[in-house]
Amino acid sequence: MEFRSIYLTAQDETEAKKIAQILVWEKLVASRKKPLKQAAMLGFDTLFLIITRLITIQGLEKKVSGRLGIDCRTLLTPYAEMGMDVDKLFQLQIVEKFLAKRVTK
Repeated sequence: MEFRSIYLTAQDETEAKKIAQILVWEKLVASRKKPLKQAAMLGFDTLFLIITRLITIQGLEKKVSGRLGIDCRTLLTPYAEMGMDVDKLFQLQIVEKFLAKRVTK
């Protein structure tokens, strides 16, 4: 019987980490219209901390990064339209009209 050592090189570990991060991201995107599923991924303890305002933005970034294994960052912006859903033609038309009005002001 022959025994072989199986090991990962640093490059293999980096690639494996990238693949794992992509899979986590795809899972989040796939559940984007299922807030309870996303909450479960982030942890209901995290949701509790958000609702009760017992966590800072930096604390949330750290907690979610650790939970999901990806580098999470928040983007603070005064532009609510950045959160608009645009995956259908009529939604795109609404956003275009909204932005056109904003430019002419």
